[in-house]
Formats: sequence, structure tokens, C-alpha cells
Amino acid sequence: MKKLIGIIVLVVVVAIAAGGFVYLLTRDSGGKTDIMVNVGDIKKIAQLATVEYHISAYLFEEKHRKIYEWLSTKYMAFVSGKVKGSVDLNQALIEVSPDPKNRMVKITFRKGAVLVSDPEIAPENIKMITCADPNIFHKISDADRTKAVSDVIAHLKQAAIEDGIMNKTAAEAKEVLTTFLQSLGYASQIEFEDK
Repeated sequence: MKKLIGIIVLVVVVAIAAGGFVYLLTRDSGGKTDIMVNVGDIKKIAQLATVEYHISAYLFEEKHRKIYEWLSTKYMAFVSGKVKGSVDLNQALIEVSPDPKNRMVKITFRKGAVLVSDPEIAPENIKMITCADPNIFHKISDADRTKAVSDVIAHLKQAAIEDGIMNKTAAEAKEVLTTFLQSLGYASQIEFEDK
């Protein structure tokens, strides 16, 4: 019963907070409601404009044999993870028109405003497979494994960039911000300088 009362109180508090937020955004002026937009609201909405890639890569390595060995050592590294694209509104110039009849927001993203995260990889998503390790004195070392995994991780981010994550993130940000501003009655002009 206490849990039910707690849930009801939480719902009431959230409803009051949402109502207060809507009240602050709107004001009554002669029978029509004006909705105001500010830079803080635009920045909060822009955080929703992300693109997430789930990507996998592998690397086949061959550790060449020394002169006294018969065969080369061969191994593979497999890595799966996520790479996220987002926009940094601190790198954007935001202009809100003060004219109430010509409600316009112009956002110009500077170069470098589209960000690509480093891959997020869970430990269980890193696999090493030894294909051939015939040499007694020249075994695969931890340094060899670490280098192979590092090379594959670097390839994950590069593969996402080559696949167009930056362009897709810019398009997603433009769509999210345009939809948000249109819902508030603002026209928008959103541009990206060279990504």
C-alpha cells in the first residue's frame, strides 16, 4: 500500500512539474498563446539527435618466423562494439529572431560540431583466436594480442566514419531540431559547415 501511495505521489509531482514547464513556455497574450524558445531548450533537444552504429571487425595477424623457426605464427582478433555520432551545440551559432511575426531560428554548426565517439566495447566482445602457434621460443605475447585488439578497435571508429556516420548524424540533428522548432511555430534554417 505504501508503494502504491509513493507511485501516486510521484505521478502527481511529475504532472505538476510538466504543467509548470508548459506554463513557463507559454504565456497568454490577447487570446492567443505564444510559445517561446530559448537556446537552452534547443541544446537539450539536440542531445536527442544521435546515431548509433553496432559494428564488428576482425584482424588477421601473422607474426613472421625467426630464422631458427619453421613456420610463422597466425592469430585473429575479433571485436564488436558501438560507435555513436552526436552534435556539440557548443560548436554552433544559434540566432533566434526577435521579430514575433517572423519567428525564425538559424543554427550554424561549425566545423567539428559533429562528434564520433570512441567505440564502447564490453570485455566479452573481444575475442582472440590462435590459428597457428607452432614455435616454442617465439610465442604470441600479450603485447602482440594488445596491439591486434588496439588496431581492430581503431578500425571500428574508422569504419563508422567511412560508412557516413557523420553525415547521418548531421541529417538526424537537422530533422530533430526542425521538428522541434516547427512544433513551437518557428521556421528554421540549420546548416553544417564542412564536417
